[in-house]
Amino acid sequence: DTAGASTGTPRRSTTVKISDLTGDRGLLKVLHDLPTHLQLRKFKRKGKIDIHGQEGDYAKILVDSYLEILRAMCPHLHTNDIMSKLGNLASKKELRVFIQNMRNSARND
Repeated sequence: DTAGASTGTPRRSTTVKISDLTGDRGLLKVLHDLPTHLQLRKFKRKGKIDIHGQEGDYAKILVDSYLEILRAMCPHLHTNDIMSKLGNLASKKELRVFIQNMRNSARND
């Protein structure tokens, strides 16, 4: 019986690394794709974003958009596991510096 024997297929990593967050499928994807996911034109009035009276709809779209990006970043993990692993990485200096650089870049644009 070969139960438990390796099949030669590499197992997917269940870790989330800082490089996952700083790569093209991580925070950069959020920066570039989130506005498209949010479909903000639904909430525009007189050329400005106005969610008054539609907060629930906006929140649902926002959460769904983040979940979609999370699932794309780590399709092999359950959403709760991804959130837990992200929470553990949030205190890492390398990630904090990356996020601060993103903020500074957004302010300068």
